[in-house]
Amino acid sequence: MEYDCTLRTVAPQFVAANRDRVALSEIGARYGPSLDVVWQFVRSAGLTTNHNVFLYDHGPPPLVQFCVQVGDRFDDAAEHVECVEIPGGTIATALHVGPYGALGDAHAAVQAWCNEQHHEMAGSSWEIYGDWDDDPSKLETQVCYLLRA
Repeated sequence: MEYDCTLRTVAPQFVAANRDRVALSEIGARYGPSLDVVWQFVRSAGLTTNHNVFLYDHGPPPLVQFCVQVGDRFDDAAEHVECVEIPGGTIATALHVGPYGALGDAHAAVQAWCNEQHHEMAGSSWEIYGDWDDDPSKLETQVCYLLRA
């Protein structure tokens, strides 16, 4: 798949995040139970929600948090859920359409594009998962890399 990589300026956004940061190798086994905890909390708290987000910290060791977009900051009231602010700024982004198993191709495309365009990545990235579709070829995921100012 060919990706159209672009620059965008985004505002900071709040997410309800599972406090457990996991290694990249654990994503497949941990995202379901982790998101279940987050969704249980946001529903019980009556928070305005949107999409699932996987938030990556690229510093050693690379880790991921499983999150849900929320409308406003909230107090860290749940044992396993905290309010995290994804920073605003300039991002490099591409839309991946298709099965989640091929998301690595979108990441590689954005990283290569950043290198070619001499954009320095700031050490964090995230995936915003669109609405579910039973047809994997219709799944949409926005891949975003924060750039250094």
